[in-house]
Amino acid sequence: MSQGKIVGNWLLLVGLSMMWGFSFFFMKKGLDAFSPVEVGALRVFIAFCTLCPFIIFFHKKMPLKVFVYTALAGLLGSGIPPMLFSFAQQHISTSVAGILNTTTPLFALIFGVLFFKVPTKWAQLIGVIIGIIGAITIILYTGNVELKFEAKYSLLVVLASSCYGLSGNILKSKVMQYDIHPIQISILGFLFMGPIAGIFLLKNGTFNRIMVEDLAQEKLKYLLILGVFGTAIAMFFFNWMVQRTSALFASFTTYLIPFFAILIGMIFLKERLNIQQVTGFVIILIGVIVANKKVEDIQ
Repeated sequence: MSQGKIVGNWLLLVGLSMMWGFSFFFMKKGLDAFSPVEVGALRVFIAFCTLCPFIIFFHKKMPLKVFVYTALAGLLGSGIPPMLFSFAQQHISTSVAGILNTTTPLFALIFGVLFFKVPTKWAQLIGVIIGIIGAITIILYTGNVELKFEAKYSLLVVLASSCYGLSGNILKSKVMQYDIHPIQISILGFLFMGPIAGIFLLKNGTFNRIMVEDLAQEKLKYLLILGVFGTAIAMFFFNWMVQRTSALFASFTTYLIPFFAILIGMIFLKERLNIQQVTGFVIILIGVIVANKKVEDIQ
């Protein structure tokens, strides 16, 4: 692999983490007018509407089993997790959700070994564990941390993280070998959950509220940005990164997201960065480097 491609993969990792880090800011703004479930549904529905027109240009014919795998990976990676997070965060704190979400690379590693025969080295497991420690360090030393925990709702976040880990492995092992464009994969990911989210919003009266309530109209612009950039475009970049690298490497975005969320909070919410958060970021980078110390790991 060329040095330029390796650098490109790392830029994708950092860029995608930054995009998803911004998502917390836009979700927070959206929650001023909508419930957590409505925010999750609007995010999925807006992403669905954003990607659908591209099906005109990206509709490569594929075998039925590949279509099923692609749709399943999309459902697990794009459709189910936003809903699970929305339900869970009504009962547990954002900090707990963030900590539990750092298990995504661990699930990617476990599923890869157990079900997809992905070669694994001890260095990858060690790197994953180091990354988890770094992410938890960042989250726990963020100001005003509230550790509100309810087991059954925390399990929803763990389930969402496992969905991410399984989705990446399905894409890499069952779909990418057929050279399907990442945009087509992204479209299929929202093909099932998008209409379901739209029906929920219609029956819930969310669309009617947007038509008549000033606050809903004002906050909708943040959710439009979240749905278009933080969901639809971000999922395209994630799928592209899985295609270029591996499910494990792509899953390391969950370690970097908390740090970028903090940086964005500093810029827009005047929050402060402390030494523990910087330390956590350095630990995360060490974990990512250890897990991917061989060049072929990020090819």
